[in-house]
Amino acid sequence: MNILILSNGYGEDHIACNLIKSFKKRAPNATFSVIPLVGEGIAYKTIDIEPILKNKLLPSGGFLRKSFDLLKDLFAGLWLQLFTQLKTIRNESKKADLTICVGDVFCLSMGRFFNSTPIYFLPTAKSNLFMPHSWLEYILIKKWTKMSFTRDKETSEAFENKQCNARFLGNPMMDNLLEIGSLLSLDPNKMTLGILPGSREEAYKNFDHCLQIVEYLEDHHPIPLEFIVGKASSIDIKKLCKKSGWNSKKGSEGIFLTHPTKKIDILITDAFNSVINQSDILIGLSGTANEQATYIGKKVICFEGFGPQTTFQRFKEQEKLLGKNLLFVANNDPKNVADFIIVTLHDIKKSAEKPAPHKAASPEIIKTILGV
Repeated sequence: MNILILSNGYGEDHIACNLIKSFKKRAPNATFSVIPLVGEGIAYKTIDIEPILKNKLLPSGGFLRKSFDLLKDLFAGLWLQLFTQLKTIRNESKKADLTICVGDVFCLSMGRFFNSTPIYFLPTAKSNLFMPHSWLEYILIKKWTKMSFTRDKETSEAFENKQCNARFLGNPMMDNLLEIGSLLSLDPNKMTLGILPGSREEAYKNFDHCLQIVEYLEDHHPIPLEFIVGKASSIDIKKLCKKSGWNSKKGSEGIFLTHPTKKIDILITDAFNSVINQSDILIGLSGTANEQATYIGKKVICFEGFGPQTTFQRFKEQEKLLGKNLLFVANNDPKNVADFIIVTLHDIKKSAEKPAPHKAASPEIIKTILGV
């Protein structure tokens, strides 16, 4: 059995990886052709799968909300990229037995063109909790998919009401979040501030802004803190360190950034689960990572950043989805954000509440696809 998988985003790549791992347990002889539509699909390499395409990173990072963002992408080569993707999808679909699309309806439409295999759809970008699908999207989903696996029960019910075959079996985005390979070496006498700068190009500017917040916290607030950063695999660590202007040194757990004149250290690590589990509070300028951190009971502070994924509108949508654990700060001035963090820390116990037991969604989705 050959499975064609399309994903259009950093978080979507990771969801697809969870599905593939579950697929391999159920069907060890299955082969996979993966086509990321945004970025290089670096996440797939962590499970020893080489993406068929490595896309040029466009200005929007695949997060298109405004006409201006689309225009910038078009001038940067979007048309050629789309042509290459469609050609590749057509060729790979000829060898596939089924297709899985992880992302939005654009991802689904790319998967449907020139492809006659059954399509299973994971609509990650929208939810009835904050942004329902449009009437046109429902028509396309009904016409093009064999089954959709929604991210929540409310969206599944909405799909069924529109005669779209859908099931809610859990959110694979949340699988295995409590699994930590090894704990980071943190001072137990200090509270820990985690930083999630994002996975797209804007993460570099977002991170610089977070460093100003860290500096203000150290200079003006009495609560002793440790600082850890969860770096997405799509972010260039050398570029991140260089743009910061801080000194960097490689350690056993990641890269340590040290302020050039002050006694401030920050650990940058790829150990995402460790970061969200060991942090007492987080600054989150991300999409998927914010959802994952709030899911395990962490307070995530966000504010308007420097790109299409960290706009006022984006975080207001996240608020509807994530509820009380996402805290939006309207004024992103470093002093204002730092003050807000301190006030919030006073209300947080050292041991954050644990989430309700979560049955992994990926195995259930794969069992349904295989008809087990």
